[in-house]
This record gives sequence, structure tokens and C-alpha cells, in this order.
Amino acid sequence: HVYTYKQQAVDKNGQRKVITFNAFSDKLKTNHYLKVEVKLDRVQSYKEVSQQQVPSKVLQRID
Repeated sequence: HVYTYKQQAVDKNGQRKVITFNAFSDKLKTNHYLKVEVKLDRVQSYKEVSQQQVPSKVLQRID
């Protein structure tokens, strides 16, 4: 299965941006944090991280 996600992302400087990416495995969990690597406006990779691993500038900007 291929799952397509459209998410609001926040970079390490606290800037918001909407990103779209595909997941080629199981569905992603809701209410979890992802670290996403983006190059040339394309998601290269993502991985689940804990809230403690999210920079404070980013946590402040997440709704």
C-alpha cells in the first residue's frame, strides 16, 4: 500500500510549511512526531521521534 500525507511541518527555525509525502509501509501513527528530511521541496526521509527530540522552537509553533 502507498499512503499519501499532507501535513503542516515546522523547520528548526520555527517556520511553517505544508508538505506532501508518501509512506510505503504501514499507516503512520496519529499524534506522533516525525523528523523529516526535505531537499528541493521533496521529502527524502522521515522517522518517528520522541517529543524530547523535537527542538523547542518547533514545539512552540505546533498547534
